[in-house]
Amino acid sequence: MSSSTTEDLYEEIMRLQNELEETSRQKVQAAEYGLAVLEEKQQLQQQCEELESLYDATKHELDCAKEVITVLLTGYLAVADTPTCGLVAWRRGVVVTALVVSTKLLYVEPGYYWDG
Repeated sequence: MSSSTTEDLYEEIMRLQNELEETSRQKVQAAEYGLAVLEEKQQLQQQCEELESLYDATKHELDCAKEVITVLLTGYLAVADTPTCGLVAWRRGVVVTALVVSTKLLYVEPGYYWDG
């Protein structure tokens, strides 16, 4: 074998070895990226589950508050309609105003937060 053929073969071997090393680095990098994506997905799923749980709890509290307001306003309306009440119209107006305010807080303004 001539020295130029030997050198050519050596150069080809070195080129292939470098290409193999680069391909291996790329595969490792892709695998690390894939693991990072899977970890992020798992964290996002957990966060989503926590937010869904919080949403369900908040929705339940809102439903309970609506029910309480309905019961209270029904009671107030019943009292305001009794013949012994001298201020029937005034009380009915107060109840209606309370109903309007409550309705706005519960339905129109979902971002309202009351820490009572």
